[in-house]
Amino acid sequence: SVQTRVYLEATALLSLCYIRKQNYTEAKKYVTETIIRANNINSDFKRRQFHQRYLKRIEEEALLSSLIADEIEKLDPTIVQRKAIELIQSKSEVELLQLLTKSLPSNSIPLLEMFREHSVILIPMLDRKYLPEPKKAYSEIEIGHKANSALKRVAWRSICDPNSEVYKAWSQCISVAYNEKYITAAIISVLGSWKITGLMLAATVIAIVIKFGVDVFCEKYAPDSIMIHRSDKS
Repeated sequence: SVQTRVYLEATALLSLCYIRKQNYTEAKKYVTETIIRANNINSDFKRRQFHQRYLKRIEEEALLSSLIADEIEKLDPTIVQRKAIELIQSKSEVELLQLLTKSLPSNSIPLLEMFREHSVILIPMLDRKYLPEPKKAYSEIEIGHKANSALKRVAWRSICDPNSEVYKAWSQCISVAYNEKYITAAIISVLGSWKITGLMLAATVIAIVIKFGVDVFCEKYAPDSIMIHRSDKS
C-alpha cells in the first residue's frame, strides 16, 4: 500500500538513488512524493523528525553527487598523505570544514540550494520553523559539515565495513590498521571508485580520520538510516 511506512522509505531511497545518478529531474519527482506522504504522519514529533533527517540526507547526497567527476584523476597516495599530515598539523577542525567548503566544485552549493528550496516549500509552514534557518544552513561552516558528513558516509564503508581489509585488521588489533599510509590508500581507493578524486577533498577526509582515530571514526560516524525506529527519540 502507498500509505505504508515501507512505501515511504522506498520512495525516499529512490529519490536518493536518482540524486546519486545525477538524474535530478526524476530525483525531484520522488522527493516531492516522499515529502507529501511524510506530511501525513500523524505524530508532530515523528513528522518533524523525518523531515529534518530526510532534508539532511538530501543535502548530503546533492553535495556528494556534485563531487562525482566524469573522468577519474589518479591521486598519488604519497602526495595526498603529505597534504593530510600538513592539514592535521596546521588546521583546527573548524578550519578543516572551511577548507572543505572552499574545495567543493562550483556547482556544489547551487545544487544543494536547489534541492533544499524544492524540499522546504513542500513542508507545512508550522513544521518549517523546526528546520535550520537558511542563513545558517548555507554558512561556510555548515556546508563544510554537510560535505564532511557525505564524504564520511562514503569513507566509512572502506574503513568500517566488516568486509573491508582495514576493518578486519582493526578488529583484530593488527597494527597496520593504525598506519597512516594504509588508511590513506584505503580512502583514496574508495573515493576513486566513486570518481571523487580531488586532492584537497581526499586529504581533508583523511586528515579527519587520522585526527580522530579509526576506532572513534567507526563508532561515531556510522551512517544513519532515513527512517526512524519507533523507539528513537533523538
